Amino acid sequence: MHNHYEEKILPHTPYELFSLVSDVKSYPSFLPWCSKAEIYEETKNHILAKLYVGKGPVTGAFTSHVFLKNPDKIEIQYKDGPLQYLSNTWTFIEKTDNKTKVCFDLDFEFKSSMLNLLMKSFFDQAFINIMTAFEDEAKRRFS
Repeated sequence: MHNHYEEKILPHTPYELFSLVSDVKSYPSFLPWCSKAEIYEETKNHILAKLYVGKGPVTGAFTSHVFLKNPDKIEIQYKDGPLQYLSNTWTFIEKTDNKTKVCFDLDFEFKSSMLNLLMKSFFDQAFINIMTAFEDEAKRRFS
């Protein structure tokens, strides 16, 4: 099982950060470990998407349901791919002066115990970079 939780105060509104995180199709342009995003269905409250992730020869793809609860929360639930499960939640809490507390919570496990061991170091590094990549993209988009 792999878990990662992170909180950060960012100088953007919940609406801006919600729009960034819900823009799944743009992930390949700013997430270094995401090479491709396919959107199969997109409505005001839901996205069905497949992300292609990895680095070098170690790549894979997974499909998830993205539930949009504008502007407070985005919940991602795993549908299929090489994982046993995936649960991911982004929460946006409005603070004063157009600042937002962002909470990022991710929990997942691969189906294969061997793959869990092989991918541990990759995902540990990816976790460190996820919030930074979103923060950098928010600066680029909204500052």
